[in-house]
Amino acid sequence: MFTNKEVKYLLNLDKRLKNPTQVVDLNNNMNTLELYSPDDNEYKFRVDISTNRKIILKASLHHMESNSYSGLLRVDFKGRHTNPTNANQNVPINVAKYEGKHFGQDFILMCWKINSNFSI
Repeated sequence: MFTNKEVKYLLNLDKRLKNPTQVVDLNNNMNTLELYSPDDNEYKFRVDISTNRKIILKASLHHMESNSYSGLLRVDFKGRHTNPTNANQNVPINVAKYEGKHFGQDFILMCWKINSNFSI
């Protein structure tokens, strides 16, 4: 599990496509892009872009490590989401105010890993 500081570091790294000519076809239910950082080659990333009947477009950024993926960031366009009702001590105060909040279809959800399953 990453600390908040590590997640912030990973999110702020410059990232490049492993295959810069790869095409994203939104007719596919899932597209995956592999990324790397020229600033820190210890880390590899992937972006999953998917669609389904509940969410028009979902993009997730993952840290890749030995065939496991740790989610770092997710963006849902026209999706629905309800936050967990109990934020732990690792959730920053400015985010904890969204405990239990339900977001309807008229918003864009951005959430990131915060050392718990809490998101905004």
